[in-house]
Amino acid sequence: MSDSTTSHPSETSGNLPDSMEFFRALFEKSPEPMFIADLNGSLIAVNAQGIALMGYSNTEFRGMTMADLVHPDDLAIEAIPLEELRRGGVLKRERRLRRRDGSFIFVENRFRMLPDSHILGITIDITERKQAEAALRQSEKAVRREMVFTEDIINSLPGIFYMYDDTNRLVRWNKRLEQDTAYPPEELKGIDVLEFFTEAHKPYIMSRMEMVFTEGESFAEVPLLRKDGCEIPYFFTGRKVTLEGNQYMIGLGIDVTKHKQTAAEKEMLQAQLYQARKMESIGRLAGGVAHDFNNMLSAILGQAELAMRDCYPSDSIYAGLKVIKESALRSADLVRQLLAFARKQTVAPAVLDLNKNVGNMLGMLRRLIGENIALDWTPEAGLWPVKMDPSQIDQVLVNLCVNARDAISAAGRIAIEARNAVFDDAWCAAHPNCHPGEYVLLAVSDDGCGMDQDMVAYIFEPFYTTRQARGGSGLGLATVYGIVRQNEGFVNVRTEPGNGATMEIYLPRFSGDAEKTPGTGASKTDNPPRGRGETVLLVEDEAVILDVGREILERLGYNVAAAATPGEALRQVAARNDEIKLLITDVVMPEMNGRELAEKIRRINPGLKCLFVSGYTSDVIAHHNVLDHGIQFLQKPFSINALAAKVHQIMAEK
Repeated sequence: MSDSTTSHPSETSGNLPDSMEFFRALFEKSPEPMFIADLNGSLIAVNAQGIALMGYSNTEFRGMTMADLVHPDDLAIEAIPLEELRRGGVLKRERRLRRRDGSFIFVENRFRMLPDSHILGITIDITERKQAEAALRQSEKAVRREMVFTEDIINSLPGIFYMYDDTNRLVRWNKRLEQDTAYPPEELKGIDVLEFFTEAHKPYIMSRMEMVFTEGESFAEVPLLRKDGCEIPYFFTGRKVTLEGNQYMIGLGIDVTKHKQTAAEKEMLQAQLYQARKMESIGRLAGGVAHDFNNMLSAILGQAELAMRDCYPSDSIYAGLKVIKESALRSADLVRQLLAFARKQTVAPAVLDLNKNVGNMLGMLRRLIGENIALDWTPEAGLWPVKMDPSQIDQVLVNLCVNARDAISAAGRIAIEARNAVFDDAWCAAHPNCHPGEYVLLAVSDDGCGMDQDMVAYIFEPFYTTRQARGGSGLGLATVYGIVRQNEGFVNVRTEPGNGATMEIYLPRFSGDAEKTPGTGASKTDNPPRGRGETVLLVEDEAVILDVGREILERLGYNVAAAATPGEALRQVAARNDEIKLLITDVVMPEMNGRELAEKIRRINPGLKCLFVSGYTSDVIAHHNVLDHGIQFLQKPFSINALAAKVHQIMAEK
């Protein structure tokens, strides 16, 4: 990377479009049956191809789980290892599914975890292949029973049939093999099996045939080489049989050209799907589940912490409770990360250590760019802090890494670097967008195709894209530029055709005191600040959370007036107005939201202090996801110490 004093920044700004409709269209128009399920296996959506294949209506599907459709004998293979899916893997399961008419079909299900912790499934009908394998097994039984093959049997098989001896010479075949290989019968007798495969595939075929004679059976998916040099995608099976004391391999080959074409179309649609599901689309999904999910985590975390306070660390149950608490906190971090990625998290500018923020994003970024691209991260020790919205850092990283990924045609490498940089008056005089001072550099480099200077002049303009073939929106880099300029930074690009590109983001160093903002995790002290009997009105429509919150506050030394509805809260205020010192209310509730409730209560008690808590605020107490000035807010789920610190802070304010 060259010295920053040779940088030539370029600029403009833009906004990302809403692409939910495009996502739905891709899902519905997929040539393969597709479905989306939650982590419990409950079906959420099934596309038109899935409905046509299985015969159930959308209404019927919504009442089912994946297990409801599986043949009873195949339920043992139903379990899906969620941790492997979260690491970005694709899982395959073969089993039988029950159609609405009661019939069963053989399918191959492929599962992949979506960024919103749902499961995307692809269903491929493999009934024909299974029938072919069953037919092969039947033919083998017939061979062992009668020791002969008839022309009628092998010619009726749904694919090419072959029989090889232990020297890899063909001794028996059917008419389909003659047709698909274009060899005349006189040339097939005694032909070496390797003649049907290219040089690149011969070692693999030899290893699979050796497996047949050593382990009894094997299979391979490899192109069949015709005599004229053409290749046909094929799936081959092989089994060892013994006839009159001699060992042979018999097998069946199935032309999978149509399946390959369908798989290629599916891969293309999936690539478009992931590209199209931009921040706003994911934000709607994330926002839709964040409130309820964080409410559930609040109950789990609260009960676990209360139970931990009722026992000693040496008790046998303490370790288990600690695992529950830590798991709840990790789950909460996952939700916050998803909301930040989608720009739907309720945020405010904060003092950040970019080394920590980038490090936390590496797992998501690796899944985003794919397994064929290596991701390197080089942080500099002693990095200066910056002040900006943490979710904006996530957004900048995602857009830059997607841009770098799309510049790489196959395998490649993306590097992220963070370091300090200083610009003097002389350098800034030649670069009007930069002001003298200290900056933190965040750079993303790739070894892709690179760009010429004519392209660089336009890359930050909205709707300008070099990825027409991939359907790029042209808003990713424009959004990056807007975020950087909003935070008084600047952007520089270093690139040339064929030698990759480096996007350099310079953010001003923050030199003030870092604000201390209570987090959602546990405090480092075991003695949180306590109340002195002050009365707190707690309003929460979830009964479990209301009970947990009341117990926590009472243990912290507060007198609690609890209300399950806004109407009940107003009645409590009317009866106990002089006693109540603080209102703690959920944001999203029936009857009225938390902000409306607070406004009504303040008409009765103008000086009443208020703390809003929520799993997702839905812009009730924020505009464009930035907290309104003066709003006190605590994100669910929160620890006992975090709640204690926040309540104590508000009570102490004049």
